[in-house]
Amino acid sequence: MAETPHDPEQRWPAGPSAAFHERRMLVALAGACLVLVVLLAYLPALRGGFIWDDDAWTGKLLPVLRATSGLRAIWFEPKTLQQYYPLSGTTFWLDYQLWEFRPLPYHLENVLLHAVAALLFWRSLRGLRVPGAALAGAIFALHPLMVESAAWIAERKNVLSLCLCLASFLALMRYRGEAVPLAARGPSASSAHGLRAAHRKALDNFWHCCCSWQQCSPKPRSAPCQLPHCC
Repeated sequence: MAETPHDPEQRWPAGPSAAFHERRMLVALAGACLVLVVLLAYLPALRGGFIWDDDAWTGKLLPVLRATSGLRAIWFEPKTLQQYYPLSGTTFWLDYQLWEFRPLPYHLENVLLHAVAALLFWRSLRGLRVPGAALAGAIFALHPLMVESAAWIAERKNVLSLCLCLASFLALMRYRGEAVPLAARGPSASSAHGLRAAHRKALDNFWHCCCSWQQCSPKPRSAPCQLPHCC
């Protein structure tokens, strides 16, 4: 009895197209280039030492950083640090355990965190369908205003908190499965109007998160869950 030939296209489900894989490769390559550009731009910072009040988070905290109990003090004794930033303090505690007070790893961590923040910023704009997202990410990564946070060891809290904030925003967008195409109002919508709509949607998403937390709180507050129109 003759066997019926099987159609390969019916037997196996079609996978992602070659164009899809090519786009993913291009996105990965663009991200790698962005990280490389950040590292090259901040090479002078990697050769720097401890400056200004860096010692408030390093040398002056030697008894805290050296002891295992110092980690508990960082989190549960607010006056231990110059300012109560326990997560940043924990990273400095780990730094001391790994390489004591050699400045290169401290600077490298800040620069890498800044590069990650630039990637997340670019990815956020792509998720919002903002045109020129790659250019905006590059400007964000290389703008002189970012040097203070990326090259100054004591400002680790800035690059660290931004990474966490943008990662949370991306997780929210993925959870809600929403994006903001700029052509949502049709071809007649202007680019400026679309950009404002995307920005507005991002703020709305963040505000709804705050409202959800507020409604689940044991003592809900009376603030209305509506984004103020002063933004």
